[in-house]
Amino acid sequence: MLDEIAARVQADFARARSKAFLNDIFGFFLSGRRKRLLSYDQVKDKLHIGGPIHRGIRTVEIARIV
Repeated sequence: MLDEIAARVQADFARARSKAFLNDIFGFFLSGRRKRLLSYDQVKDKLHIGGPIHRGIRTVEIARIV
Protein backbone atom coordinates (compact mmCIF):
# COMPACT_ATOMS: atom_id res chain seq x y z
CA MET A 1 0.00 0.00 0.00
CA LEU A 2 2.84 2.42 0.79
CA ASP A 3 4.36 1.64 -2.62
CA GLU A 4 1.07 2.63 -4.29
CA ILE A 5 0.95 5.88 -2.35
CA ALA A 6 4.60 6.66 -3.13
CA ALA A 7 4.02 5.96 -6.82
CA ARG A 8 0.94 8.19 -6.81
CA VAL A 9 2.84 10.98 -5.07
CA GLN A 10 5.69 10.78 -7.58
CA ALA A 11 3.26 10.78 -10.51
CA ASP A 12 1.35 13.77 -9.10
CA PHE A 13 4.58 15.68 -8.52
CA ALA A 14 5.88 14.92 -12.02
CA ARG A 15 2.56 16.02 -13.52
CA ALA A 16 2.61 19.27 -11.52
CA ARG A 17 6.21 20.01 -12.58
CA SER A 18 5.36 19.37 -16.23
CA LYS A 19 2.31 21.61 -16.01
CA ALA A 20 4.34 24.39 -14.37
CA PHE A 21 7.05 24.08 -17.02
CA LEU A 22 4.52 24.30 -19.86
CA ASN A 23 2.80 27.27 -18.21
CA ASP A 24 6.16 29.04 -17.96
CA ILE A 25 6.89 28.42 -21.64
CA PHE A 26 3.45 29.53 -22.81
CA GLY A 27 3.60 32.55 -20.52
CA PHE A 28 6.97 33.53 -21.93
CA PHE A 29 5.79 33.29 -25.54
CA LEU A 30 2.53 35.12 -24.85
CA SER A 31 3.96 37.95 -22.77
CA GLY A 32 7.58 38.00 -23.90
CA ARG A 33 8.71 38.08 -20.28
CA ARG A 34 9.79 35.45 -17.82
CA LYS A 35 7.75 35.08 -14.69
CA ARG A 36 9.64 35.57 -11.50
CA LEU A 37 8.69 36.33 -7.96
CA LEU A 38 9.16 39.81 -6.59
CA SER A 39 11.24 40.27 -3.50
CA TYR A 40 9.54 41.26 -0.25
CA ASP A 41 11.11 44.72 -0.46
CA GLN A 42 9.77 45.26 -3.99
CA VAL A 43 6.25 44.31 -2.91
CA LYS A 44 6.51 46.48 0.20
CA ASP A 45 7.61 49.48 -1.88
CA LYS A 46 4.86 48.99 -4.48
CA LEU A 47 2.14 48.68 -1.83
CA HIS A 48 3.60 51.44 0.35
CA ILE A 49 3.56 49.25 3.42
CA GLY A 50 6.05 48.69 6.13
CA GLY A 51 6.86 49.68 9.60
CA PRO A 52 5.00 48.90 12.77
CA ILE A 53 1.34 49.75 13.31
CA HIS A 54 0.33 50.86 16.77
CA ARG A 55 -3.07 49.44 17.70
CA GLY A 56 -3.07 50.48 21.32
CA ILE A 57 -2.89 48.37 24.44
CA ARG A 58 -5.33 45.47 24.78
CA THR A 59 -5.84 42.59 27.15
CA VAL A 60 -5.26 39.20 25.52
CA GLU A 61 -6.38 35.90 26.98
CA ILE A 62 -3.53 33.43 27.53
CA ALA A 63 -5.44 30.79 25.51
CA ARG A 64 -5.42 33.06 22.43
CA ILE A 65 -1.64 33.40 22.35
CA VAL A 66 -0.18 30.98 19.84
